[in-house]
Amino acid sequence: MIMKKILLVDDDIAVTNHLMVALMQTEEYEPTVLNDSREVAGVLDNEKFDVMLLDMDMPYLNGLDIIKHVSKHEIDVPIIVLTGVADVDMAVESLKLGVFDYLTKPVEDVHLLGIIGKAIKSNEVNTSINQLPSELNRDDLEHKEVFDELSSQAPSMVRLYHEADKMSEGDMNIFIYGEMGTGKTSIAKAIHKASNRSDKPFFAIDIGIHKPDELAALLFGTSSEHGDDITETRGLLESADGSTLFINNIDLLPSPLQIRLDRVIHSKEFYRESSAKIHKLDVRIIAASVYDLSCDSHATSFSRDLISHIKVNSLRIPPLREHKEDIPRLAQEILVIESKNIGKKIEGFKPRYIELLLNYDYPGNTQELHDVIVTSIHNTDKSMVGIDSLAHHMRVIMKSGDRKVPKNR
Repeated sequence: MIMKKILLVDDDIAVTNHLMVALMQTEEYEPTVLNDSREVAGVLDNEKFDVMLLDMDMPYLNGLDIIKHVSKHEIDVPIIVLTGVADVDMAVESLKLGVFDYLTKPVEDVHLLGIIGKAIKSNEVNTSINQLPSELNRDDLEHKEVFDELSSQAPSMVRLYHEADKMSEGDMNIFIYGEMGTGKTSIAKAIHKASNRSDKPFFAIDIGIHKPDELAALLFGTSSEHGDDITETRGLLESADGSTLFINNIDLLPSPLQIRLDRVIHSKEFYRESSAKIHKLDVRIIAASVYDLSCDSHATSFSRDLISHIKVNSLRIPPLREHKEDIPRLAQEILVIESKNIGKKIEGFKPRYIELLLNYDYPGNTQELHDVIVTSIHNTDKSMVGIDSLAHHMRVIMKSGDRKVPKNR
């Protein structure tokens, strides 16, 4: 077995000695120790490491200086911060610069070793993604049958499918972000079906459609006593044990539940509402938001620890306006399905109708396109769908399209 190389950077010799022993005892890791932060740049220039464990508060160069050096010079090494000083601003800045995790000392050896393993696996996945060729083919997907349900042929979307396919291999948590209507749930389902958890059901919750006071019970379950009787209700986390839980609009999760969910991810344990009994848990979290939580203003209001634990790997879904070449094909697919559903015989779309669709930016993305097509199909009594059937979307789409599309079509 090839030993993984770990760089330990901390001015406290007692800390590095302890970490070195813990790593060597696994017989999986080969540690290198630096107690002088001025030596880090030279060592990184001449040697490749699988992970760096980094203190923040050191003489000469602090941890943030080293993180910036790694980022600036694009050095491929996952960084796990181990600090005795809990500094929220520094933590947020570190995460923005790509730090894998930010931990406050003391950290249990078992927990740290688990995070090191995840960092290595995540970096391997990211490396394989970065090595993908510039031109990609759907037929080369490892789990092609899973992604056949996602029908886009646009290069940006095919690349997304390849990235999602690679991420499905590991068991790390994943963060998906993209505008409303871009298909985050569909991507999450595909990742689950391509993973080693595919034999279990896929579980999902949309934080945005539930009242805040309902969420604790929905996620964690409840336990109540009535005399000698105990009534227990499983929450989604417990139901998804051994499987995948998709949490959509996670940015809307109340702060107390952010902290509680992070503890679940951190410890792989949970307790039901109104119960002190601890339960073990093995669940993969795929979280989603319309925001990139590590970059937007939400980074200061959303739990930094939870960001780092759900954003082990991340996927950005392009909006429809960035792959408009899909619109004619999507429109035809929707036409076939919906016209059959309502019993209408419709052959296709008039050229002017497609021209207008292509010149609209779809703030509601694929879902809005679907709604436009369905409305048009219901509003036409002809064999070809034309612009007279655009209904409530007609004004905005025609206003957008008439600036670009010749009126003699």
